Amino acid sequence: MKKILFIICCIFSFTFILAFLYTKYPSDKTIRNLVQNNLIHQTQVLSYEIELAQIGCESNSCYLRALLNNEFDRLSGGFSNRYQYATYNFEDKTLTKAERAAKRVTLSDYLSKLAVCQLITESIHRSFQIRINNNEFVHPIQLLTNIIEQVSLQELLMPQKLKPYAIALKNKGIIDHDFDKLLKNIESNKLQSPLDLLNYSSKAVLINYQEYDPKVTRNYLEKLLQKIAIVLPELSFHHFESKIIVDSTSSENENKDYQVTVSLTLNGHKYQQLFKHYANTDAKYDVVALEDYYKVFNKILVDIQSPYRLHLVKVPENITSELHFFGIMALTKEQEQLLKQNQIYLTTSLENFEKSLTTSRVEVAIKEYQNIGLLAHLSPKQIKEAKERILSQDHTSLNDILKGFPDVFLRLDAELQNLQDPYASLVKELKQLSHNEFYPTDVSDNFDINNGKSVVVKFKIKNKNYQKILKIEDDWIDIDFFSFIDSVVKEQKLKGKFYSILSDSQIITLIYLTNDQYIYLKKNKLIEFSSF
Repeated sequence: MKKILFIICCIFSFTFILAFLYTKYPSDKTIRNLVQNNLIHQTQVLSYEIELAQIGCESNSCYLRALLNNEFDRLSGGFSNRYQYATYNFEDKTLTKAERAAKRVTLSDYLSKLAVCQLITESIHRSFQIRINNNEFVHPIQLLTNIIEQVSLQELLMPQKLKPYAIALKNKGIIDHDFDKLLKNIESNKLQSPLDLLNYSSKAVLINYQEYDPKVTRNYLEKLLQKIAIVLPELSFHHFESKIIVDSTSSENENKDYQVTVSLTLNGHKYQQLFKHYANTDAKYDVVALEDYYKVFNKILVDIQSPYRLHLVKVPENITSELHFFGIMALTKEQEQLLKQNQIYLTTSLENFEKSLTTSRVEVAIKEYQNIGLLAHLSPKQIKEAKERILSQDHTSLNDILKGFPDVFLRLDAELQNLQDPYASLVKELKQLSHNEFYPTDVSDNFDINNGKSVVVKFKIKNKNYQKILKIEDDWIDIDFFSFIDSVVKEQKLKGKFYSILSDSQIITLIYLTNDQYIYLKKNKLIEFSSF
């Protein structure tokens, strides 16, 4: 028995010694350096290695991320979600000069230890020491968060990673000049950001936000669009205009929402684009993000049937949040697909390469709608305002064009919204859609979703009573309602009838047309019709 106890004690002692040696002398050189420089405690080695394994890599940025999580656990006592460190407010304006000086000493020491552990380069050490001296940080978590961005960016721009990406861009014609120079700059680590790749494309420009600050730069928007127009020679424009108005649909609160209309004249056409902005305290200055304005040029590219569309190009947010630039680049659909497949370095907007409606096609269609009387119920002012609004938006269907004019279409959700008297309301809306040609009176229904399985719809036209029993199936519209209305219209021998046009899956869109209008629109493919 004593021999067994002795063996057990020996095993326990040996295990303890191994554990002690493992924590005191971990096999990973970087972790040993972290322990020796008191950035992590010996007792934290195992949990740090587990953390590193969960992050899933062994680069410097990964060691720093694990260290950041360790610092947050120390700050929160391990009881808070460690990924909430971004929400912590470390600013303390009440610090005295002596306290700030002490913070600088502590953070400078922390930064030096990171350098000793070879987790940061000399250039990063120098740049962050300057920032510490400028009192930008008061806590290691702030410091680490910013350092990780820079280290991750450096790792991403390493030649062995960046060169294959640059070659792929060249093979697709995205990079199209000074390629040998680019390769030399990659090898010598001269690129500061993935956006620097745009300097080697003849169809791209880099935009510095600060150069177009609306608060300090006069005519900033026109100058911005002139810079973007350099991307393709066919985008050179003249006669720029912009208009900022309060959105009429904006809710009545302290900060109004705004609409911005930008117009350019090119090739004898006036191109407009409508932008919406949800207001903030600086709304009167910066009503639309600068990077959105390029979209007006894609209208021009559609008109001239160009294979290109302008794209917004940025660095992924997980790399860095401190870049003051964005790019605008002209890409073909094939080039867009290449960048979409690999968004490690650059993210791009997805643009519409489908067959969009040209400005002239829209204008001709509107003229034809007027000629056949579809817009006769509108005043010249209403038509002009609607036309301007339509031309400032993007459209792929003539149905969308016609929807831009008031009281031409009636859009219904197949799921009834009004559960008090839904069918009576629909009858009244059809009356308005027909501009009173379909003229029912004494309209009613006894709809009761809780206690009925059917509903009776009643109305009168020219002293003749009509009624129809329809099914109640939860809040879904009974499609027989439309057949009933169609039979009434035929019996009354009205000049027109209600037609359904192609719309979204659950939306029913109706239009009232005379027979001649229907024939003309269908023959000339000015509306896409559908059946109920």
